[in-house]
Amino acid sequence: MSPLAQPKVRPLISEWVQANGDLRLALRDPDELIEGTVFVSPALAPVLELCDGTHSLAAIQAALTLRYGLSLPTARLVSLIQQLDEALLLESERAETARRRSPALRTPPTRTSFRQCWRATSTPLSRLHAPIRLPCGGL
Repeated sequence: MSPLAQPKVRPLISEWVQANGDLRLALRDPDELIEGTVFVSPALAPVLELCDGTHSLAAIQAALTLRYGLSLPTARLVSLIQQLDEALLLESERAETARRRSPALRTPPTRTSFRQCWRATSTPLSRLHAPIRLPCGGL
């Protein structure tokens, strides 16, 4: 089974920020496989939360519908997961290859997990029901 069949977000530093007047989730990579900060739409946060390595794509779709009332077509979810992988945001062979090539690789510090950051937000879920958009910065 492909690791993307049960995608898992790599350990990233995440925090909610205002960017250009919009609420965004800022993701930074302590391993420095990704340069700078990736800003993602709040609508993508539930998908990232479910990408914990234990959910299949079908389970992610079902959870999005049940928990958040979001409907995401299979082709769109597959495309999104592939884009997350290409951006080195997922634990995968692609990220492992980049990790082996990275001269700046270091042990990640202790940090708040994505789940803790997501749960700590005071943003009402009603604001998250916008169409899922790709994050700023190239994804």
